[in-house]
Amino acid sequence: MIRILILAFLGFAFAGPTHAQIAKQSVLPALTPVYCPRTANGGFLGTTCGYPYTIQGTTGIVIARFSLTGIKDSQANLWTRDQCTGYTVNCIYHTQFVLPNNQGDTLIFPPNEGFDAVLLMYANIGNTIWTFDQGSTGDYSFSNSFFPGGVCVNGGNCPYWWAPPLEVNAGELLIEDGDSNASGAGIIIPGMGFNMEYTNGSFCVADMLAPVSGVYIGSMQSNNIDGTQGGGSHWLLGIAAFQRTVVQ
Repeated sequence: MIRILILAFLGFAFAGPTHAQIAKQSVLPALTPVYCPRTANGGFLGTTCGYPYTIQGTTGIVIARFSLTGIKDSQANLWTRDQCTGYTVNCIYHTQFVLPNNQGDTLIFPPNEGFDAVLLMYANIGNTIWTFDQGSTGDYSFSNSFFPGGVCVNGGNCPYWWAPPLEVNAGELLIEDGDSNASGAGIIIPGMGFNMEYTNGSFCVADMLAPVSGVYIGSMQSNNIDGTQGGGSHWLLGIAAFQRTVVQ
């Protein structure tokens, strides 16, 4: 029964566009996403990655590959690790920016951590801030077998990535991060209703504001650069939900 329900969710997740997908989500995000690539120094980010400016009263969200221990920054903000996916430990963090506008902020990664990172910033509304609510993850090692007919086999290549459903309220911020862990870049298609904020053809981040209360699933599809299905030999996918929390 569980398998049938999940297959039903996957059918919707990989279906065509809906009104939620077509509608322009102009409030997301408050800053053009910043991508920090691997460095020449062993590939680790160290102190080479940061926000060019921050806006007081916004929430900063960072998705970093191979970053388990945690991150700090030059503004002395407290970064909370919310969720990590799979064996390469792609983690999502958030903080609240409280300094006046136009302050640059350098992230500080521990030694031998942090390959790539995507930096986002979201406006807080009224007397609320964005806080982590819940999340789920999936990967190639156990999630492939849910597709019928032997299309994908656990531990093998699969163009479809997904994470178990989340029940959220209308207006929650949903962020999904995917990683094909493939050697070459491809074409990544975000799940239904999600807006792709950054992709290099392998590592990608998408978001949406839940238009109605209900159950949402994180999903992406990986195509080869010529448009044929493929890639994602060791794929990972996470979906995280952030809720508005009232500040007293």
